[in-house]
Amino acid sequence: VNHFGNKSKCWSSGGSGQYEGCGEILFNNTVPSGAKLRELIGYVQQFDFHLPSLTVKETLLFHANLRLPQDTDPLKRLQRVQQVLSTLDLHACAHTRVGDAELKGISGGEKRRLSLGVQLLADPAVCLLDEPTTGLDAFTARHVVQTLQQLAHKGRTVVVSIHQPRYDVFALLDDVILLARGRLVWSGNSADMLKHFAALGHPCPPLTNPADFILDISSIDFRSEEKEVESKERLQVLLKGRESYAKLGLTVHTY
Repeated sequence: VNHFGNKSKCWSSGGSGQYEGCGEILFNNTVPSGAKLRELIGYVQQFDFHLPSLTVKETLLFHANLRLPQDTDPLKRLQRVQQVLSTLDLHACAHTRVGDAELKGISGGEKRRLSLGVQLLADPAVCLLDEPTTGLDAFTARHVVQTLQQLAHKGRTVVVSIHQPRYDVFALLDDVILLARGRLVWSGNSADMLKHFAALGHPCPPLTNPADFILDISSIDFRSEEKEVESKERLQVLLKGRESYAKLGLTVHTY
């Protein structure tokens, strides 16, 4: 995937609750059809939805029958399921029921990877994940993000929304998009981001999680009028700094 982005938005509600979008999404510098987008993009929701009585392998086979072309040879469907099990390290629980609150089954991390596996069956070029670490313990969250990193480094585009990741999870991210009140504060390499903020007078303190730091300095503090004014002024500095950074001719990704 050479290009996924160049998206601009403008919203107009007119007080009616109806929103109208404008701009365009370009995929490899062309405007794709809705059918093409569904073919190229896999979307993993924040919460896992699976049939608790099915095993992990049965779940993947079920979705393979629904998602893969009808003329796909049954043996090739099974091979695709085996590939996904191997890619996501799910072989050990392949014959374990998914389970739910009443039926003991696989772990939360395994359910997350199974949800990702359902999307990988169709071999999408882009994977979008909505808060993939929600509800997971620290160790499991890191394992899930490591899996996503491996997929990305094999040539697949992986985009995740994530809140307050631990330092070791943040360190796995290649690029970061930081939004504040709907405006773009940063888009680019995570290491360059900290250098950029330091140049604007906001260095990350020692022994501080960079993820917590960037959220703190880009958030509005409403605890008092004085703090609100101060934090809004700081945010304006960050927004102007990002615009100056873009004008230098450095790589800035726009989504």
